[in-house]
Amino acid sequence: MMRIAVFIFLSVSTFLIGFSEMPWWALAFPALLGGLLQLTHKRAFIDAFVAAFLVWAIVAATQDFTTGLRISARVAGVFHLPFSFLAFVMTGLIAGLVAGLAGICGRSLRLLVPGAHMPIGR
Repeated sequence: MMRIAVFIFLSVSTFLIGFSEMPWWALAFPALLGGLLQLTHKRAFIDAFVAAFLVWAIVAATQDFTTGLRISARVAGVFHLPFSFLAFVMTGLIAGLVAGLAGICGRSLRLLVPGAHMPIGR
């Protein structure tokens, strides 16, 4: 149940950052907080990666559709991608890696505090 709550927190906060005036790397902060609540490094990385990948790709697609798909075509041209939708995948991968590594950092920070490695609520 806690994993689902952390995933929802990560998804909503990443979505809000995506449509705000904050820089793209600001998605690392909610992932860091979400990582503090995870039990393992693997869960911290996977939950943060999946949430950021999905939300950031959707945000990129939404913003690109408002410009008539011109931005993704230009990005695909710069990186020699065969299809312009791969620009959304690439954007999601970058966001997922940033958030996943921030989640691992959050989990590692939790291990620094003596006695904090125990699951929350026990």
